[in-house]
Amino acid sequence: MLQDAGSLMYEGNRSTDDSPAVALMRAAGAIPLLVTNVPELCIWGDTHNLLYGTTVNPHDTRRGPGGSSGGEGSLLASAGSLIGLGTDMVGGVRIPAAYCGVFSHKPTSGMRQDAGSLLYRGRRAVEDAPAVSRMRAAGAIPLVLTNVPELCAWDDAHNLLYGTTRNPHDTRRGPGGSSGVVPNTGLLPDVGENMGEYNCVGPMTRFSEDLPLLLKVLAGGAADRLRLDEEVARHLKEAVGSDIRRLHVPELQYAMITWYKVYAARAPELIGLSGVNVLVDFMRTLLGNGRYTLAYLVHSKTAAAFRFSSKQEAEAHLAFVESVRSRLEETLGDDGVLILPAAMSVAAYHNQDLLFNDSPGMMALFSVLQVPATVCPVAKSGNGLPLAVQVVAKRGNDRLCLAVAKEIERHFGGWIRPGV
Repeated sequence: MLQDAGSLMYEGNRSTDDSPAVALMRAAGAIPLLVTNVPELCIWGDTHNLLYGTTVNPHDTRRGPGGSSGGEGSLLASAGSLIGLGTDMVGGVRIPAAYCGVFSHKPTSGMRQDAGSLLYRGRRAVEDAPAVSRMRAAGAIPLVLTNVPELCAWDDAHNLLYGTTRNPHDTRRGPGGSSGVVPNTGLLPDVGENMGEYNCVGPMTRFSEDLPLLLKVLAGGAADRLRLDEEVARHLKEAVGSDIRRLHVPELQYAMITWYKVYAARAPELIGLSGVNVLVDFMRTLLGNGRYTLAYLVHSKTAAAFRFSSKQEAEAHLAFVESVRSRLEETLGDDGVLILPAAMSVAAYHNQDLLFNDSPGMMALFSVLQVPATVCPVAKSGNGLPLAVQVVAKRGNDRLCLAVAKEIERHFGGWIRPGV
């Protein structure tokens, strides 16, 4: 299958083998169908690129499906598939799920398995990423590689190779962008050992009951560490009478700044475009002769603004992030979850994120904290667009997120059908 990450740099690149994640899915009986559209290099929240164009939201074609796994979200919402895979470094599977009215899960991260999905123009993967390998082994049949933002670095699925993926609920909007215990090798160009710890391969589904099944397949030998088969009904049974309280998380207000700083601290060598003059390429893009999407150029310039002046400053920021995680996990314990909105708004109009990039705002913090998070559709807005919540738990407690998601689906109805 084509593996170009929606970038002209990698146009024509094809994978010659499954990634570990796909191989696991195949082995379990999954049947891969296709690769869906993404923003250029998976770096934006609107699924558009110069190769394949724009993916729309099935709920409103003026809107995008989000990104970076926006093509996957749009396909699932349109009932084109039952299950899908995406990568999530800052909301890549969660934003499209929230915008398109489906379910997704970002697994506990930190157990690296994320290389191999995003290669370069003209290059093809020679083997499956671990997550893909497991899907193949489970019987899945890969169909397509869906669209992502350029380098999976934005939350709108748009890139110069494939164009823009639209949200099936409103094609004027995007599907969101870029889709641990799940193998995440074979998915990206070499992002280094450090940033790989924050990238996850996560399942996306129309129905919540499929999430635990897929996660168990994708986790392979690590599944036992998640205790996915452990009985959690008691937590749900006692939910009404349990200690329910409001939790103030001030760090959410500056979540994207925190994420960019972690990026700068852990992988400063990856910031910016090597050998590229952002200003010159920006002008070329405005004149219709660009090699990169505006989203990728904006991301590159923004990331460069957060470089640290010293190693000590970078280490101090990482220590701060660790203290935030410790405080959150101490509060949640082994039987608690945090439920909050999955996004700050309904699916954004195409290119809206270039001015107001708030799509990852509710998700970025949980990416850097490496905790599991599940997105669940719960209702429609006044103009018929999906609204969703995010369920967050302590690292390793993915089973709690999935159990709560199942109960939420039972009560609120689950998958939101476009036009219904």
